[in-house]
Amino acid sequence: MNKFLLKATVAVFMATGSVSVFAAEVSVGLVNFQKALQEVNRGKSAKAALEKEVDTRRKEVEKLQTEIQKMNEDFQKKAAVLSEKARMEQGSKIQQKIGQMQELQQKAQGELQQKEAELTRPIIEGLRALIPELSRKRKLDLVFEGSSGILLYSTNQTDITEELIRLYDDKNKK
Repeated sequence: MNKFLLKATVAVFMATGSVSVFAAEVSVGLVNFQKALQEVNRGKSAKAALEKEVDTRRKEVEKLQTEIQKMNEDFQKKAAVLSEKARMEQGSKIQQKIGQMQELQQKAQGELQQKEAELTRPIIEGLRALIPELSRKRKLDLVFEGSSGILLYSTNQTDITEELIRLYDDKNKK
């Protein structure tokens, strides 16, 4: 276990008079929330819905890209015979269309991030709510989120991610 984290934990238990807890071996559990989020049934459904939305947005952007490309090709073909004023107007139209595409991309990105948060927030909250129950069942003293880097090493750790996934899916059947 990270020496600083261990020292801090010991200091907290000593300050609260719970030193006897460290007389016995501390049982540590790990959870990878990212993995759990991706593997629970509701997480898979959320990912599929988000991918569908991403695909729809991608098609909208690709349509604009095609329009811009066609406008640019037409402009290139006609540029030699157009007046200066007509070239400026055509160039301006192409620039406006490029601006529309960039605006659409930015808007889509923001909306997709918001949609992802809306879809995943309840799942993460549901997973977190199950940690105390699962920890008591497994008789774990401490549980860390494994991918966050808080816990670097422990000789006595138990990864409860798979069990958390099963428990969440059992409690949240459609």
